[in-house]
Amino acid sequence: MSAKYLQGAISVRIMCVCLVLALAGLHCGSDRSTDATEYAEVQVLVSAGVWEGVESLVQEGGPVPVDEIESFILTVDRIILNTSAEDDSAEAEEDSTEKVVVFDASEHPAVDNEIDLVDLANLSDILSSSEVPPDDYCQIRMEIDDPRLRLIGDPAGEYRTNVSLTANGRLFSNVDLAISPGETVYLRLVLDRIHLVETGDSNFVLTPQLGVEILPEL
Repeated sequence: MSAKYLQGAISVRIMCVCLVLALAGLHCGSDRSTDATEYAEVQVLVSAGVWEGVESLVQEGGPVPVDEIESFILTVDRIILNTSAEDDSAEAEEDSTEKVVVFDASEHPAVDNEIDLVDLANLSDILSSSEVPPDDYCQIRMEIDDPRLRLIGDPAGEYRTNVSLTANGRLFSNVDLAISPGETVYLRLVLDRIHLVETGDSNFVLTPQLGVEILPEL
């Protein structure tokens, strides 16, 4: 066998081995990206807590008693887990790797994301069930929007929309949440210590606080 022929045969074998290794590497990468054991599941429920009266924000206005409120509806737009604390005045960094979006209403149009703070005394239905990367999370953020108020005596089906939300509707709560691969975590988000105040210009301001409870099971 000539040296030239032997050299060519060796080159062909090396090329074949490299091709096999490359294909094997691609296959392993695909398996890792779809391996369910690398993720955890987070299920989120929402409830309303206590309505509280507060002192008047302005002399001409004052708190609205809860027994005068027939319905107060708002939407939950997004729920986000943070691996580092975020300032409630900071603008959201949509591409940050420290943020994991658990629920985005724009991506789930079939989900009923409206909640009534008057009727929501018990747990809601599951608002979101989402896969998340295992990690240590220290903060959760809920974004609410579109507040609509109906007082006792208001025409049926009509809502007052002159309601402002504090902090631009971005609510934060600290949480000590270590999520492991394959784990299912149940979170109850509580809109608590709810204040509704009528201002002197006949508008309203809603001020809720966000609480988080980690449930053992549903």
